Amino acid sequence: MKYSPSGKVLLLAATGWEASPLARSLGLRPTRPGQYEGRVRSRNVLLLQTGIGPEAAARALGQVSASRAPTGFSMAVSTGFAGALQPELRPGDLIADLPDPDCAAYPALAPAAAQAGLRLRLGRIAHSDTVLDRPEQKRALGAASQALAVDMETAALRSWAQAYGLPALGLRLILDRLEDGLPGAVPEDAKLFALLGYLSAHLLQFPLLARLGLRTRRLMPRYGLFLSDFLSSLNVSDAITSEAH
Repeated sequence: MKYSPSGKVLLLAATGWEASPLARSLGLRPTRPGQYEGRVRSRNVLLLQTGIGPEAAARALGQVSASRAPTGFSMAVSTGFAGALQPELRPGDLIADLPDPDCAAYPALAPAAAQAGLRLRLGRIAHSDTVLDRPEQKRALGAASQALAVDMETAALRSWAQAYGLPALGLRLILDRLEDGLPGAVPEDAKLFALLGYLSAHLLQFPLLARLGLRTRRLMPRYGLFLSDFLSSLNVSDAITSEAH
């Protein structure tokens, strides 16, 4: 199935903690619940907030397929945060999981990461169906998979994109170190009502959530700058040609 090299770039983000600040950084406007659209310099972009986990991501992507032709996209990018699976990684490291080691997206990645002050690492993003909230869980997955990071949505995006022959990249920012514990669940939205509801049920996990929130506020502006530079400098048609061969 053919896709358009000049079409929109689809960005996927799981939560409001990720999607809302990214939309502001990229100058995207809400067009319907969970969707933001606009132009990033010369690039048309759709940012999709899916919800947490592979099933939520698959549902949201299915709605995109039903409402517009996926062949109108040029590429799909899994954005947002990920957990470290290797001890040398630290918050703010940018993990690039490319569909091909010779992917022509790489020349656009390195300058954009440097401009934003992010350390770029090429490697695999592993999948988990659940939040790995204990360090020993992350150590076990890191040892078994040799992946750099883990998230819960990139695999669903790759599966969806593969059905349409669409290039799919994982560009995730490390939020939690290998040794960091995590809340067993997190609110999907940063709005006050969602936060109060979460805290009423998970009061003992507030310190963990607060730490993640502070890191998010510190890292997201640089991540937004990276994505803006990356999207505007990426030659999508070249990237597609490289991957097709």
